[in-house]
Amino acid sequence: MGVLAVPSVAHAAADTAKLTALNERDAAGHPVAYPIHQGETAPLTFGVLNRGTEPVDGVVLEVFVGKHISLPKEFANCRYNGNGGAASRAWCEFDRTLAPGETYAVDSFHVTASADAAYITLEPLRIQWYSKAWADAQGGFDAIAKGYEPGGPGTVSLVAKQLPAPYENAWADVSLNLIAPPDNLPLVPLGKLNAQGDPAVIHVPATANGEPRPVVVGVVNTGSTTISKAVVNVEVYGGKGRLLGTASKNCVSYGYIQLSGIWCEINEPLLPNKTYAIEPLQLAGFGSSTEKTSFTVTWHDPHWTDWSGGLEGLTRPTRGTNMGSSRGDGSGPDAHLVATSLPTPRDPKRSFVTTIEVGEDEIPSPSSSGSASPSPTTSVPAGDDGGSGGGLPITGPAAWSIAGIGGGLLLAGMLALVLTRRRRARFTT
Repeated sequence: MGVLAVPSVAHAAADTAKLTALNERDAAGHPVAYPIHQGETAPLTFGVLNRGTEPVDGVVLEVFVGKHISLPKEFANCRYNGNGGAASRAWCEFDRTLAPGETYAVDSFHVTASADAAYITLEPLRIQWYSKAWADAQGGFDAIAKGYEPGGPGTVSLVAKQLPAPYENAWADVSLNLIAPPDNLPLVPLGKLNAQGDPAVIHVPATANGEPRPVVVGVVNTGSTTISKAVVNVEVYGGKGRLLGTASKNCVSYGYIQLSGIWCEINEPLLPNKTYAIEPLQLAGFGSSTEKTSFTVTWHDPHWTDWSGGLEGLTRPTRGTNMGSSRGDGSGPDAHLVATSLPTPRDPKRSFVTTIEVGEDEIPSPSSSGSASPSPTTSVPAGDDGGSGGGLPITGPAAWSIAGIGGGLLLAGMLALVLTRRRRARFTT
């Protein structure tokens, strides 16, 4: 969360009134951060102190908000400026006289958070107080707020309220606490399972040295309604495998030496009780590594990822200063869902967690030569009498060999029969 650098009006002369901007503070003396949700309008409390020895006859307030926050145009004694109809700056005038040493609060002031507000880029409200005498020296309130739009129909006012005054600045920041939206979509991550119904270990051959290999990552919507879109995160931590970067423009890849991962926005509907796999997604195996390696898949609500700063915000370097990230350039297909049949783990969880080990290759690798792989052999079950039973018929070259052998035996038998008859005839004569 940054601190706003707010350009103020060009001052013809310094304000001689001694005004201090005030915040509500907690028991530890820290300024209160006001809770607000995405898309919500929430009230704030802040105020002003006249620390001088003479009354101040009227004051002017300047308010500025940054990214993701706007000012509702609700007060007739304020003027608003901003882009796209959302006010980002305002001037308000108050006729109340401030007695020396007295503190006052602005009554019912509000701000609105955008629907895609992100907590990591949310900036505080900046306020600054001036005396009406100073404003008059600039040409009056209308001159200061020239080009700004009036609000209404309500009126904001100052009310007497006890507020702490630890500093003497005429400006202050009013902090906001953007509440995280729920991240509880009924999505269960899927992948290959072992015989017990748990996530299966992903094996890479000992000869693997970074070759791209497809990996199965899926999801099932266990809810009763269609989910319009979702966000998936796949992460590998360790040396035996590494997720490859993607050209999909709806994905951001990230990583450093030990970590590799990808966040993808899946803007497709997920129907109830339907299973899907993600394509394309590839894993490079490294059979020479001895490092323990984990493989984790999680699915998230897009509102939660917006709150976190979007895909780029989620890939900020939190685990190492050398971690980098990049969004796909669109030269490849978007990461997308493919309807498929995948089993649900016996203990469905929010995360699909397994390990990558060196061993027998269980990840199908596409043939680089394009030649067809050998067909698997099919065993032929024996019948009750020891024969071929109900097995498949024997065809192909093996059948011709058997036929040739049978023909030879037949000819040999016929020759033996002829010779036998000749011997019998000679014996009779």
